[in-house]
Amino acid sequence: MFDMRAPVYIYDPTITDAQSKVRGIGRYLQILRENCPSDWIFTSDLKKIPFHAILVQPFYTFYQPPLITKRITDRQIAIIHDVIPLKYPEHYPIGVKAFFYSLLQKYYLGLFDSIITDSETSRNDIVTYLKIKKNKVSVLYPTLADCFWNSKIKSSGPSDYCLYVG
Repeated sequence: MFDMRAPVYIYDPTITDAQSKVRGIGRYLQILRENCPSDWIFTSDLKKIPFHAILVQPFYTFYQPPLITKRITDRQIAIIHDVIPLKYPEHYPIGVKAFFYSLLQKYYLGLFDSIITDSETSRNDIVTYLKIKKNKVSVLYPTLADCFWNSKIKSSGPSDYCLYVG
């Protein structure tokens, strides 16, 4: 077991990469910042994270060089949103370099103590396509941004309703 009092560090490339701020990971990190405990630390410098900490890598890309190639902290958690490129390879053609990176990424997944994903479907896909044990993958459903909870906009519709998109 690990120490629940250990500091939590979340790797955040948007601190140093302006492009990441406007892409999906930037939005995801914004929601994490709004909803995580205030003592969690967002950093883009993996070297400054103490070994006794918990590290969360909030994204996992299959066709790029691995971010983590050795154990950096005592507890490491990866967030994998989906494995669509692996599930539908005919729609995501890759070259030799990306193929090599995908092999490295699968290998280095072994450095993570647990994996978090945002749906049961993604969990099943991770187990199937990445050959990860099901008990190592947890589902944590996403939340809404603060603007949806603290809206000053008043609805003229019924107060009890369910909105389904998808």
